Amino acid sequence: MSLTSPGAYRTVLEALKAPLPSGAPPGRHILIEPGSYPNTGFRSTGDFVMTAVEGLGSVTLDGRTVGTIEVTGKVTLQGLIVRNWSDKGLALEAAEGTIVAERCEFMTKGSLAVRASKGANLTLRDCEVQDGAVVYSASSGVMEGTTVTGTSGNAVALRSGSTVTLRSCQVRDAGGDGIWVTEGAKPQIERCTVSNPANAGIRVDDRAEATIRDCEIDGSDKETEKASLFVTTKGVALAEDCRLVRPGFDGVWVTAGGSLIARRIKMTSPRRIGTVVQKGRALLEDCEVVGAASSGFYLSDKADVTVVRGRVADAGGPASG
Repeated sequence: MSLTSPGAYRTVLEALKAPLPSGAPPGRHILIEPGSYPNTGFRSTGDFVMTAVEGLGSVTLDGRTVGTIEVTGKVTLQGLIVRNWSDKGLALEAAEGTIVAERCEFMTKGSLAVRASKGANLTLRDCEVQDGAVVYSASSGVMEGTTVTGTSGNAVALRSGSTVTLRSCQVRDAGGDGIWVTEGAKPQIERCTVSNPANAGIRVDDRAEATIRDCEIDGSDKETEKASLFVTTKGVALAEDCRLVRPGFDGVWVTAGGSLIARRIKMTSPRRIGTVVQKGRALLEDCEVVGAASSGFYLSDKADVTVVRGRVADAGGPASG
């Protein structure tokens, strides 16, 4: 596929519709030469690999439809920049199928950039997502080495029973929660960094069950009304070996029937309290609060809390209430 080469297909749709040679194996490999391809917008149920010949940054696919790329088959995307300029459009829509995106960039004018739904399995590996959210709904997959930045609302949403592994990802400057786990989703979140969210760094609610290990949430001392780790409305979280740095409100907040097991969590310089438990359940083991503006811990009379060891230092108020 090329803008200029003689005999090459000019659009993705042309390449997808081209007849396969007799006896060729199923699926096709579309090689795209450098250039910006406007008016891209296609839906495919087939199997294919689509590759930018000269790597990331050399090929841009621009669309204004509901989805610049809408796929339901077995699809691999490599080295592409995919953008959508519709207020309600997505850069990538994966409904059913198995989709792998490697070293791609996804950008959107709307609030959602990438969505997996209806049982799709979506892998984002070493990708960058800008301005729009990544949503897994009733789906599965992996996000690895991927960055999500500058969203107007929540940056990553895992919902409707989705089972997703997030590993070595960065979530920056979310206009809502950094990572929202809800509606019975069961993700594994490992070695991820969430920085400068407007609300919670990681929120777990509505019977979701999240495992969070070796992550850092940096609130950048930006004032919010949510904790760096917020577990509420019957959400369940296991958090181990995490660092909550400069939370804009509390480090950890468990409330409204939420349940948390926290081991070796270090909370540094929260704007208010290190850990708050209200009408929730928590096991806090070897946790540390340093430099809280108010208190290290606030445990209400309706909280079910077990504290095993732990340390509070340089707090502005009493250790618990």
